[in-house]
Order: sequence, then C-alpha cells, then structure tokens
Amino acid sequence: DTLERMRLLSELTSRLYRGGSMQVKKTDYLRSKLSVNCIESLYETIKMKEIMAKSALANVIGLSYHDEIEVAAENFEIPIMGETMQAMVSDAYKFNPDYNTLHLALKIKDAKIDEEKSGYLPSVALMGGVKHMYNNYEYGIINDTTKNSWNIGVGVKWSLFDGMLTSNKVEQAKLEKLQLEQQQFLLEDGLALQIKQSFLSMQSSFRQFNILNEAKDTAKENRSLNTRAYQEDMVETKDVIEAQLFESFTAGNYYRAKHDFAMPKVTIDLIIGKSIAKVIQYSMSF
Repeated sequence: DTLERMRLLSELTSRLYRGGSMQVKKTDYLRSKLSVNCIESLYETIKMKEIMAKSALANVIGLSYHDEIEVAAENFEIPIMGETMQAMVSDAYKFNPDYNTLHLALKIKDAKIDEEKSGYLPSVALMGGVKHMYNNYEYGIINDTTKNSWNIGVGVKWSLFDGMLTSNKVEQAKLEKLQLEQQQFLLEDGLALQIKQSFLSMQSSFRQFNILNEAKDTAKENRSLNTRAYQEDMVETKDVIEAQLFESFTAGNYYRAKHDFAMPKVTIDLIIGKSIAKVIQYSMSF
C-alpha cells in the first residue's frame, strides 16, 4: 500500500514540477523518486523473505522442495490480556506434562516407602485343601473314610533380624522421594520464571499495541491531510513524503506489536500444556 501511494505521489510531484509549481523543485521530484526506489527495494526484500518462509514451512510439513503452499490470510488476533500470572502458574502446575510426570513419580515413591516398611511385618499364609477319590472297587485300602479328606494350615514368616536391611531400604526409598521433591521445587521455580518472563513480554506488547493502535489512525489521518494539501500546492514535498513514510513505519510497528504479543502467548501455551485464550477481562496484577 505504501509503495502504491508513493508511486502516485511521485507522479503527482512530477506533474507539479513540470507544471511550474512554486512549491515543487527538481530536488523534490528527485527526493520522491528516490523514496519510491528505496521502498521498491524494501518490498522485494520482504517478498523474498515470504518465499523463503513458505519454503521452510513446506519443508517442515514434509513436502517436496518444488511444492508450493499458500498460507490462509488470517490476521493475528487482537491482543487481550486475560489471566493473571498466578493463574497461569497454577494452570502450569495442573497441566504441564513434565510436572505431572514428576508428581506421579512422587506418588510411586510413597507407595515404594510403604512397600519397604512392610518388611517389619510378618507374612501370614492360610492354606487348605479338599480331596475326594473316585474308586468303585470295594476292596483294598480305599474305603469310604479314605475317599474323602481335607486339610487346613496356617504359615507365619517373621524376620526377627535381617541385618538392618529393611531399615536401610526404607531410608533409601525416603531419600529417593526427597530427591524427587527437590526436583519438583526446581521445576516449579523454573516454570514460574518462564511464565513470568513471557507474561511481562505480553504486558509490554499489549501496552505497545494500545499505543500504536491510536498512533496508526493518527498517522493515516495525517498522511491523508498532507496529501490533499499537497495537491493544492499548500505543503512542501518533504512533508508529504514524511507523512507517507511515518504512516508506513507506524503501521509496521502496529503489526509487529501484535506479533510480539502472540509469541510469548504461544510460549506460555506450550509451558502450560493448553491454550490460555479463554478469559475476557484484562488484569495487570501479578
């Protein structure tokens, strides 16, 4: 859009210069032409970056190098700050896969401690059996009494001394749990610090977006006003060129702020393990 407007401005400057305007000199015409050339060069650079980005995306997807892809024209969502930092940290403790795995490992260690403590207790076994012999022969050692039999028994095993083996196994299980608890504390601090860093980046980008959202509209109005005044030979060429470039610069920073807001948000989504885009109100408290 800036390139097209600058081309039109260059043509207007040329007409005013050739028409004998008192405001427009040859240096103004050359300045406008140079501005168009600079923007054309920048535009070609941007187009090449877009081509390279699409090629990289196709490679990640797994397509061949000669396959072409088109990205859907979807804009970044309007930045909305919803959850507080404490809520994000709390969600991370609930949904982060690494944290949940470590929490499960702690539960397993608790069961391991109980298992090792069972070495202090006796092992009791109840045994029983019933037997019936089928034999139609009426003589011999088999009779009605010996055809049916049963037995029942109780077995008890209790280690009175095991060379402190059970105590050492219990202590080892407790130490292994303590080691996991220390890792859990470190992971909690690490998750909280990562979320805080990304959260502060989101806050800064959100403030930048609000500032630039207003500045973008102001720059657009300023460019339109200077262009109309230039057509009436009321402002100098450098003023209208500056207005064109300033609008482009402001709009670029506006879109960059939306991008800079989306990147830490995606990082937090990755840390938490789910999307945080669910709250409506913005809160600056943390």
